[in-house]
Amino acid sequence: MTAKPFWRSLLFVSNPKHAAKAGERGADGIILDLEDAIALADKPRARAELAATVGVITAQGVDVLVRINAPWLMAIEDLNVAVMAGGVRSTSSASVSKV
Repeated sequence: MTAKPFWRSLLFVSNPKHAAKAGERGADGIILDLEDAIALADKPRARAELAATVGVITAQGVDVLVRINAPWLMAIEDLNVAVMAGGVRSTSSASVSKV
């Protein structure tokens, strides 16, 4: 049986430039935001940079979560890159009906 992750603190990061130091800030997990913090025109760039950003953070021994968009077409694109980058944890879904 795999133990569930335990996070005391989570840090939101929306800019890949900040990701390099995000793991040094002492948070148990870093949430990479593809939703509200990213302008619509910048979402393709943010998705393209996601795998590299996840790699930088996980190399520091910190868990990574990805906050995805709610509209289903954007959510599918976000989930696709998030899964390919190394996994998915839902941070916005309070219930099964939200998934």
